[in-house]
Amino acid sequence: MIIGIGPGTKRLTDLVKLDKEYIAEILIGEKRSTGLREGEVLEEKEVGEA
Repeated sequence: MIIGIGPGTKRLTDLVKLDKEYIAEILIGEKRSTGLREGEVLEEKEVGEA
């Protein structure tokens, strides 16, 4: 997250136009109590090759 303070807020428009890259790590086969990595593992299933 980018936050502009003072004169920096005027540059936010330029920063938003830049190319972005999103990186994600996906874990398939687990059910957790919170739906997040920090939650307790409630169920695990074996998943074959993708």
